[in-house]
Amino acid sequence: MDGNGTVSSTRSGDLNGEISLLGRMHGVPTPLNDLLQRLANQYARERREAGSMPIAQLTRLADEASVAAVAFVQED
Repeated sequence: MDGNGTVSSTRSGDLNGEISLLGRMHGVPTPLNDLLQRLANQYARERREAGSMPIAQLTRLADEASVAAVAFVQED
């Protein structure tokens, strides 16, 4: 199981899930790890090949996750 209580399908999902769990335990946002965990597990479930997401799409998703984390931190 990963930090979200779901079965993780990849090493990347496992590692990013552990980082996300530690972040939640210590009140530290881990938006990029959360994103990578979700994507790794989704791709494994769908049996999609690694590297099949265009880099521009991954970059956009990472930027969106980072902006959300900055907004969260600035609220404190």
